[in-house]
Amino acid sequence: MTDKISTLGSVAKYINGRAFKPNEWEKIGKPIIRIQNLTNSSEICNRTTKNYDEKFSVTRGDLLFSWSATLGAYIWQGEDAWLNQHIFKVVPNNGVEKSYLYYYLTFITNHLYEKAHGSGMVHITLKPFKETEIPLPPLNEQQRIVSLLDELFAKLDEAKALAQAVVDGSELRRAAILHKAFAGELTKLWRDEHGFTLDTWQKKFLSELLLPMQTKRPTGETFRYIDIDSIDNERQTVRAPKIIKTIEAPSRASRAVESRNILFSMVRPYLKNIAFIDDDLKDCIASTGFFVCRCKEGLSPKFLYQFLCYDGTINYLMQFMRGDNSPSIRKDEFLGTSINLPPLDEQKEIVRLLDDLLGREQRTKDLATKTLERIELMKKSILARAFRGELLTTKKADVSHSQAITAGFDENNLN
Repeated sequence: MTDKISTLGSVAKYINGRAFKPNEWEKIGKPIIRIQNLTNSSEICNRTTKNYDEKFSVTRGDLLFSWSATLGAYIWQGEDAWLNQHIFKVVPNNGVEKSYLYYYLTFITNHLYEKAHGSGMVHITLKPFKETEIPLPPLNEQQRIVSLLDELFAKLDEAKALAQAVVDGSELRRAAILHKAFAGELTKLWRDEHGFTLDTWQKKFLSELLLPMQTKRPTGETFRYIDIDSIDNERQTVRAPKIIKTIEAPSRASRAVESRNILFSMVRPYLKNIAFIDDDLKDCIASTGFFVCRCKEGLSPKFLYQFLCYDGTINYLMQFMRGDNSPSIRKDEFLGTSINLPPLDEQKEIVRLLDDLLGREQRTKDLATKTLERIELMKKSILARAFRGELLTTKKADVSHSQAITAGFDENNLN
């Protein structure tokens, strides 16, 4: 690549969008592109039937740069539209390839954040933005770089779409597995082999299956405390209990917990804050925002834990929410929840199967999440080499690597 260095201000014109007011918004007409419409393609656009200065118009393929709140470069893929303030329409000068400028703006976004002002709604002013340097090779070299980047990023985007599909579909797959478990489908073969039928399942209320909760006041200088924020509501486990000085103990810190208890949040925004207490947590004290489930004989604690994690159970309990400011479920309504309870041996088999199936599902999701992170790191690395003039020498390795990532999430691995 040539050593010629230019500035962003010398390679393009930057036209700021119009300051549309809420009273100008309509439900019909051309869309008004706001930052949220760039960062989230599903976000509904405000519209207008009025006409404005042509400089604020945007057509498919235009290069845009958001310079406030969320910095970033975008190629507009929607219908003809009007541009709102806080976004530049970038018009490259002669001799500057638009896609080359897009890739470079994408590459330096993190660097531009360092020049931004403000703590809440950050923004970069025009002067430091336009003074930012850009390596500018001849046009044919720019086009060659863009062609290589398009090829590499197409492979990576293919892998990204597959990995994102795994992440997005994880909750549905988990729900389907749990539904089969509590409908008796998961253990049909087990029942056939052991001479059982679904008639052995009995409808029980939690009030029949749980022991009363116990209270416990902290002793010593400090104690370990589990509150709502201590729960990872995606994995439905305790992240880490808080260490609290006894003299600063919250007035609501009084729930005793023992090994194999289940914590179930009774407050609406946190219904999925559920956790199984293992031996490492048995000396903790929990907030009274939890119902602490202590199982009687005949009910497997891990079976109950999975039942409470099941979306069908959560959705059923939602109807009992009471209160305006902080809706919650009352104890009696929780205990009035019914469960189709199989014999203890079948409960244990269901738990075994769920541990295996849900464990594999979580590992698949974790792998997909890590793959998404790797893809973003690869893109940054590829862009860095592109603007150092090193892309041609590493193209073959980059293509092989991106193909390997895509192959790791083919259709066989998604089933």
